[in-house]
Amino acid sequence: MKKILIIGIALLALQVSAQEKKDRKRGEMRMERMDKMKNMTPEERAELATDRMTKALELTTEQQAKVKALHLKQAEKQQKMMAERKAARKVAEAERPTKEQMQAFRQERMNAREEMKTELKGILTETQFNKWETHQDRMRERGDKMRKRRNPEGRK
Repeated sequence: MKKILIIGIALLALQVSAQEKKDRKRGEMRMERMDKMKNMTPEERAELATDRMTKALELTTEQQAKVKALHLKQAEKQQKMMAERKAARKVAEAERPTKEQMQAFRQERMNAREEMKTELKGILTETQFNKWETHQDRMRERGDKMRKRRNPEGRK
């Protein structure tokens, strides 16, 4: 009886340690992907985004060219905005952005998202656009769920 109990405890301990390693690996892989994305040029990001959309929405070659140009424009704009924020952070070293600045950043992102949505609507078919919108909604919900998990009480 003692032997069976000892074997059971050993297996349980082994499973717990394996789960911890798996969680740690997942976090490390996420960080590697984030670092890789940070180091990509706007052209590489546009190419990657276009490839993903092509696979998901079965784009024609004409649509691919238009979508790639749109993604490139967005990636260049995003890189410019990130560089401006980084420079502003260096100037104001330890200061956090004011509420007005944060609101302006959010408004900029919302405007860019709406602009992209409008342009995509002109490029994609109705079915493709609906599929893309559904995917965007799903990703937004996923992000909200992750933010809530990280900070269940909300930001203060």
